[in-house]
Amino acid sequence: MKKTKSDSKIEKAVKAFVASADKAFTAENVAEEIGGALKLDIVEIIHKIEDLLAGDDSLLDITKEDELRETYIPRRKFFDKAEFCISPTQEEIEKGILFPGHRFHPFLNPDILPFDAVLKPENSESALKMKTVNDFKIKDLVIYHSLLGTELMLSYLIMNDKSNLNAFDPGKENAVKLKMKVFDMKEFYKKHSFKLGDALLASVDDCDEGVFRFSVLPGSEKQSHFADIQVWVSKMENALMNVFDKFGPAIDIPSQLEQALITDPSMMEHVFVSYGEFLNITQKICIKPFGAKTSVLWRVNENPVDSLDMNPEFTVSTGSVESMEKILAEIGVSLRTHEIEAFMRDELHHGRKSLEAVSERCFSGRDLIFSDEAQEVAFDNFMDELWEEVTEDYNRFTDEVHGKIRSKALALVEEQMAFLRSIDRMRVMPDQLPREEMLAFSEISGILSQLLDILNNAKNNIGGDEAGGMMEMLDQTVQTVAAIKASMKSKIPGLE
Repeated sequence: MKKTKSDSKIEKAVKAFVASADKAFTAENVAEEIGGALKLDIVEIIHKIEDLLAGDDSLLDITKEDELRETYIPRRKFFDKAEFCISPTQEEIEKGILFPGHRFHPFLNPDILPFDAVLKPENSESALKMKTVNDFKIKDLVIYHSLLGTELMLSYLIMNDKSNLNAFDPGKENAVKLKMKVFDMKEFYKKHSFKLGDALLASVDDCDEGVFRFSVLPGSEKQSHFADIQVWVSKMENALMNVFDKFGPAIDIPSQLEQALITDPSMMEHVFVSYGEFLNITQKICIKPFGAKTSVLWRVNENPVDSLDMNPEFTVSTGSVESMEKILAEIGVSLRTHEIEAFMRDELHHGRKSLEAVSERCFSGRDLIFSDEAQEVAFDNFMDELWEEVTEDYNRFTDEVHGKIRSKALALVEEQMAFLRSIDRMRVMPDQLPREEMLAFSEISGILSQLLDILNNAKNNIGGDEAGGMMEMLDQTVQTVAAIKASMKSKIPGLE
């Protein structure tokens, strides 16, 4: 979407405000501060500011139920000096290592990978060094990464070293040992006579940069805080139950923990148990599978899938004209702006230049019902502006490899959309929809959406083995989609 000079000034001013903020604030607070400096009407810019704040990963939404406007606080401020516990396993102690894994979540900046986090002993500026080990199979690593959630855990294992992809070959998964980056703790464990039951009491030193401090928490001291541990576990159980009620299973495990801490920030003080130990202690909460490639924290005696509203496409219209993304959501279209951009790039990749053809592919079989004429005009303008921006930016020569992968991914997207819209037209009731299959469709849509977002950016420069791997993945996805459709047809009478 093209930005006006005014938009650019607002974005720059909002970034500056967020960077200097040292307490919670609302969009109104931002508008009042920057409106005068920019000589812009506060009422006119507040919606733009709300969108910018909502999309800023450096902020946490700490809005309470009785508050009418969203309240935000910088992640670095909220997590400043937050305490948490890391409990090394016997195997880690024996090998003189510590897996970063899920140990720093939810306190780690989302832009920083766990093995890029910095861990410093108390009263020292010398960070622990990293080294690579090659001693563990996938099943051995789950204990250190399970709180990332299944999908993020698998991605992280591959990010450690591309050769780890071999471990996901069904014929090799029980034989391949993965290359993993770990903290070298040999001298530290030796110096402190570290043994099983001892722990590291960690705190956030610099959230933005992913820097953490730690000291030794002897097992004997942990045991003396038995009552404190029980209180903390009870607080975490109650906070997570509230998170489940508010968000359902729609957010990943690190986000669930983050929201729990927002519910009760006192859980970041006087901590004597790790999150992994919490799951061993609690009788109410555990990690549950949520489809084929996802897992979430959930109630022990419930299936998270049962909490879903499985309408294929759902809308609550309030007549928004602020952005294409909001209009799409309100008129009940599941596509995202970057996915429409991908259809535009595919049109140009095949040597065609018809925006009407793009719209037909995006919305075929779906009547676009806007709340009023103003919303329809706004949507058409957003489409025109995006099309103009894409056509000006597009280079057929540099898009050769991306274009082939994109075309295959979009064919899958179209197949899924056509199938779901056929269900929508049949007016199948939500409770008649097979939940596991609908969830699997949702997961595939998410993966394809991420892939299209990557392919839209020519700077990602995908080629060679990586491109081949993506094409293989899409070939496998074609078979998976076919199997899901066949299963759904067998369970929904009359579905063709």
